[in-house]
Amino acid sequence: MTQTKNSPPAESTWDSYFLHGESVSDDFMSEDDRLEVLELNQIVQERLDAGETPIHVPLDDLINEAETETVRKN
Repeated sequence: MTQTKNSPPAESTWDSYFLHGESVSDDFMSEDDRLEVLELNQIVQERLDAGETPIHVPLDDLINEAETETVRKN
């Protein structure tokens, strides 16, 4: 598309995401990545509900715990 002096600026895909408040990350995350994030959120919520507020929990520990839970469920 050729832009002339009087034409409005071309809106890129990225501009559309940011201007319209759309989430970029969800569109570019794989389904497995979204499931991992969901599982981590569920583990954190379960800990908060149980009164086990994790202050400093290494991310690797949370990932390992989520993977262990996934294996148990399957």
